[in-house]
Amino acid sequence: MDAFERSVFAAIVGEKKMVVISELCRLRDERGFAFASIEKLCELANASKPTVINTLNLLKEKGVIERVKNGVYKFCI
Repeated sequence: MDAFERSVFAAIVGEKKMVVISELCRLRDERGFAFASIEKLCELANASKPTVINTLNLLKEKGVIERVKNGVYKFCI
């Protein structure tokens, strides 16, 4: 992603949410599962707990992920 694309996405979802999404994608395995607690995502993305929770809720609402259990998310796309 070049700088222009990044700025467009950041304008839509916010820079911190982009970092949270990026970290979640980076943590996914070959089956589409990501294993990370909210606290771990806060640490990796240097984001607050409300930002991480809001980002996860946004991804769930859009059908991008589903929560399997605490700390386990499955990508649906």
